[in-house]
Amino acid sequence: MSVDIKNWPNPVQVVRTTRPNPTIEAIRSIFYNSGFTVSVIYLLLEFIFKPSLERQYEQRVDLNGICLLQVRHLVVSLQKRLKTTPVSIIGFNETEATIEKSTQTGEDKRIIRDYDDPWEGINDNLEQCSFKLDLFNNDCGRPSIIVENFTDQTKVLTDQLNDYNQTNNKPKISHDITQGIREMKGWFVNGVIS
Repeated sequence: MSVDIKNWPNPVQVVRTTRPNPTIEAIRSIFYNSGFTVSVIYLLLEFIFKPSLERQYEQRVDLNGICLLQVRHLVVSLQKRLKTTPVSIIGFNETEATIEKSTQTGEDKRIIRDYDDPWEGINDNLEQCSFKLDLFNNDCGRPSIIVENFTDQTKVLTDQLNDYNQTNNKPKISHDITQGIREMKGWFVNGVIS
């Protein structure tokens, strides 16, 4: 038996490899894994979720179109059932010579009374407002405390009306002062006062 002698390589010719840094290897594996994960997510989105969302969007558009057509059909059918009468047939604003055909409102049925004293009209309006307000409060079951703001506004209105009444007296007072000044000027001109 013969033993073959193996020649060991020369240590100078041996290429030494360095062990890679474990941190760099960990980062590289994360990038490889994240790339794979992103690719899988992209494929899921592209081939599963996107077609599903497109179908839902198309269904919603179709539903909106169908609903709008049905509403339009309903409006048209209601317009056909609507009975209209021209104003000229009803007879609003007719005179012997002309008829206003574009009138859309009726005549005012409210009767405005002529008062000798304007205060009578103001008092009458305030009494009507108070009466209607009491009826409203009784119908709604609300206490009169809620109406304090309205009471304050009526007090302000009353004060304004009193001021208006006093302003009617101001021209008379101004006229009296002017007459007094003219009278004193006359005294100076005539020599009564020197």
